[in-house]
Amino acid sequence: MDTPLAAAKALGLKGVKVMGKPLRIRAAKDEKKKGRGTIALSKEVEKQRPVSVFVGNLPDQVDEKLFKKDFKTFGEIISLRFVKDKVSGEFKRCAFLGYKSKQSAEAALKMNGQVWMGKALNIELAKS
Repeated sequence: MDTPLAAAKALGLKGVKVMGKPLRIRAAKDEKKKGRGTIALSKEVEKQRPVSVFVGNLPDQVDEKLFKKDFKTFGEIISLRFVKDKVSGEFKRCAFLGYKSKQSAEAALKMNGQVWMGKALNIELAKS
């Protein structure tokens, strides 16, 4: 990547489908730890890496614009991925939001248990 921000945005594309296949994107590990000649992420890139929030129990039909509008009140959203079944393509009623900062992601946790479009949301920090 040319810039730390470009690297952070690329990490936010993990799971996005291209030609029907989900992208697999990982940050390179420190070469001293793995000895494989990879490049360690700079601290600047780590700071800009999206902080992922899992949002579960979404309604069957989600308006993406409304979803983004309501959740950007907590901070800048870098990525959004609605989870779909790999075989059927059916929406699994959950999503992953990538926030620019940990503070924004933690603020979004306030929505846990709150009713949004008729459903009590299940929100937690995503597991890395």
